Amino acid sequence: MKPSGRIAAPPLFVTCLLLATAAAVLLDGEHLAARQPQNATKMETHDDLLLRVERAAPGFGGMYVEKDGRLAVYLKDRAQLPAARAAIETVFGPGSIPAAGAHAVAGEYTMSELAAWTRRAGRVLSLPGVVFVDLDEARNRVAVGVEDDSRRQPVQKMLASLDIPRAAVVVETTDPIEPVKRHAR
Repeated sequence: MKPSGRIAAPPLFVTCLLLATAAAVLLDGEHLAARQPQNATKMETHDDLLLRVERAAPGFGGMYVEKDGRLAVYLKDRAQLPAARAAIETVFGPGSIPAAGAHAVAGEYTMSELAAWTRRAGRVLSLPGVVFVDLDEARNRVAVGVEDDSRRQPVQKMLASLDIPRAAVVVETTDPIEPVKRHAR
C-alpha cells in the first residue's frame, strides 16, 4: 500500500487542538467581557470609598481632620456617629480614626447627593475659565474653581439650570492648572 501523503493525527492531539480552539473562542474580548463582573477593571476612587461609608452609615456627608488631630465627621443625624466610626474603619481600615478621636459635625448633604451634583456640575467645565469641579468632602459641598471672578456668574447660571442647589456649591477663584512637564532622563 502506498502512503497517501496525509498523516493521521493522534486522537489526543486532536482533542487538545479542539480544546485550545474552544478556549480561544471563549476568551476573545467580547465573550471574556461578558463573563467578567461589570466593575472588574474599575478602580475605586476616594469618593467611591466615601460612598461606601454612607451606605453603612446613612446621613454621612464627608469628613476631615481638624488642626487638633480629631476627625470631624459630617452627619445629618449626629447620633449616627458610632455607625459612621465603624463604617470608616471598615472601609478605610483599622486605625483610620486618629488617636485624638472623632466627633460629629452637622452635615447638610449626604455623600450620594454631593456625588450626583458633582457629576452633573462637570458640565461647567465646558465654560471658559473653569479650572475644576470637585466633591469637597471636607466642606460638605461641591467645589468649582474658576480663573477669575468674572467667571462666577456664568458658572452659577449653568449650575442653576442643572438643578443643583446654590447652597451646595462653593465657587472659588483659583490659579489655572498647569500640566506637569516631564524632564528628559
